[in-house]
Amino acid sequence: MHNPAFPAPPGDLLSQLIQITKAGVLSSAGERYRHLVDALRAADPLHIDTLLRRPAELALATGLVHALLDELDERRAAAAAEVALVLGPAAPAIVGWPE
Repeated sequence: MHNPAFPAPPGDLLSQLIQITKAGVLSSAGERYRHLVDALRAADPLHIDTLLRRPAELALATGLVHALLDELDERRAAAAAEVALVLGPAAPAIVGWPE
């Protein structure tokens, strides 16, 4: 279930990442991380493939994912591993690996 603080249109992964990041004062780092994972799980693989072919959008998405992971401090490595599992083959381009 998505929080109203994250009103991005379904299927628009980049917009969802932006909204999750902007919700900083409205939610905890853990809540934002859960929304990140939920958004990535729900993302259409075709949208992720399209994102991978657009360097500017990919760079923005990568920066947003890293910012959300960085908020988790000591839990960052485990969170990055979970995100990498969710992303599958797209993980190296978005999360970077190894962490």
